[in-house]
Amino acid sequence: MLGLFLSSVSAERFAVLIAGSNTFGNYRHQADISNMYTQLVNRGFDADHIVHMAYDDIAYSSSNPFQGQIFHTLDHINIYPGSSTIDYSSSQVTAQNFYNVLTTSLPSTSNDYVYIYYDNHGGPGILGVPDGVPGGYIEADDLASALSTMQSNGKYKYCFFGIEACYSGSVASQFTASNLACITAANDHESSYASTYDPQIGAYLSNEFSNYWMAFMDSNPTSTIGDMYNSVKASTSGSHVCYFGDESMKSMAISDFLGTPNVVAAKPKIQSNDIVPAYLATKSHLKVLAKSSKRCAAKAKLALHNLNAASEKLSMTLTEIHRLLEPATANQAIYATCGKVSKEYFEVLRYFTAKYGVVNGDDFPMFSVLVNLALKYKVADIKSAIDAVL
Repeated sequence: MLGLFLSSVSAERFAVLIAGSNTFGNYRHQADISNMYTQLVNRGFDADHIVHMAYDDIAYSSSNPFQGQIFHTLDHINIYPGSSTIDYSSSQVTAQNFYNVLTTSLPSTSNDYVYIYYDNHGGPGILGVPDGVPGGYIEADDLASALSTMQSNGKYKYCFFGIEACYSGSVASQFTASNLACITAANDHESSYASTYDPQIGAYLSNEFSNYWMAFMDSNPTSTIGDMYNSVKASTSGSHVCYFGDESMKSMAISDFLGTPNVVAAKPKIQSNDIVPAYLATKSHLKVLAKSSKRCAAKAKLALHNLNAASEKLSMTLTEIHRLLEPATANQAIYATCGKVSKEYFEVLRYFTAKYGVVNGDDFPMFSVLVNLALKYKVADIKSAIDAVL
């Protein structure tokens, strides 16, 4: 838990870990962050210097056949650190609380090294938060502003940020704070990939990028940020790992941010042949459960129906908005390559989501329709189209 202490002039390490999802179908996000927390503590990281944000509905979910445990590998080693380690849980896992931690409540100083890791769904210029929590998504322009405020408030000497999410490059590309390095699981227009499906649990245990990231941490403790980037980029096959920010930080040791493990772990064997685009992971596991003989099969069928219906509704809504502005290409709008996010896009996105309501994280990539419209049409015209449909 984040504790009170007196800062000193010597450099300290701090970490902010956030799993931005809930529900058992998104098991992998909280599993990644639980494993990350456990790794940091095992590396001698002061637990009082870790801010842990997670909805905390996986370990004791009625869907979990291993009550009170969370696994990150098929070896079924429990990596759940317990609810007492979680500083922000349930409806506290909000965008605003994340910004507040970075800019205000994190007791770091301008002498310190800060490590941030985010794990969840993403879309053009956005990162998700758990379904049902108040306050909207983590949006790239607001996050960039928070990081700049963090720097100007003297909250770090250097900051190292990892983002596991679809379209994560479109988020990191907005960052302007100095002395900050960010490595993303994907570029600005593609999915990242879930991995390690566990039939006993009925969910994916991790994500491809996060798997290679955490494997590198403990098998290469004296390496640099550049070494880590090059290794994870070469290993990750489903998406294009990207680097943003201060190029000079590639020569910095990862131990400056992550500490050093007492025992150097052997590089684990990671199979990537079971990867699936992240936006399909929940539906994939529900399809498996729906065809099984387990008692949860009927429940899985209903959940899959509801997810498919929600996806169809969003697709139809965005297609009709596009049709009002550009009829000839409306039927291909959902499948068009996403352009660069812009300040106009964020204005349109906020207007749309305020009227439409909650969007499932798996469907965030469809927001590319709004990105592309914002590059071609006036904000007022797009808002008028939204009003006509919604």
